[in-house]
Amino acid sequence: SAFSGCSNLATITLESTTPPMLGTLVIPETTVIYVPSSSLETYKTATGWSDYASNIHANLIDVPTTFTGETGSYKVIGRDYMYTDKLTVEVKAYMDDWSQYTGRLLSCTEGGGWNVGETNNNKILFACYDSGNGYKNVETNINWSDLSSGWHTFKLTFDGEYAKVYVDGLLCGTSASFTSGLIGYHASNSIIVGAEAGSGSVPGDSARFIGKIEYVRIDNVS
Repeated sequence: SAFSGCSNLATITLESTTPPMLGTLVIPETTVIYVPSSSLETYKTATGWSDYASNIHANLIDVPTTFTGETGSYKVIGRDYMYTDKLTVEVKAYMDDWSQYTGRLLSCTEGGGWNVGETNNNKILFACYDSGNGYKNVETNINWSDLSSGWHTFKLTFDGEYAKVYVDGLLCGTSASFTSGLIGYHASNSIIVGAEAGSGSVPGDSARFIGKIEYVRIDNVS
């Protein structure tokens, strides 16, 4: 097996929707395995992989490649990924010129929720809602215009106490401590890729992303 002897393997990310052949008990029991969301149950019941069912989590959510900023250029994910106690949201996105960034990469804010990719005086800022207590924004020390042309990875995590922001794998900001220990959400809106969420299942008219997105991952881990 390709994983035999990898005793310190923290994560495995698989993009194939069909589980590859796997030997028996060759992956460390602490390894987190990310698979496409559409194939989550397939992996959990597949020969070999079923031994790690509790380690397997949804990874890549199917999204359009290109976002034009025009009406209809967004992806509705729904409410299935609105985790309250722990959260990891990761998105890989592309722009030719990040100094022109506007919009949201991912959002379910509207009196609750979180977003990935807000801006405050050109600073990269993410928002996360402390249930019953308001937003705990995380403003980084990085300007959107500091980003080089091309692909970058943005991640928001919540561990029950703090929201944290990572850009290209580097920790760039941490929120104030959450009073509730939980993320609160709007009662009826949806997670939207490529635009600012509204109060329902479609985005508002503003804050549309113009660029490309390679993948989105949302999981109930910190």
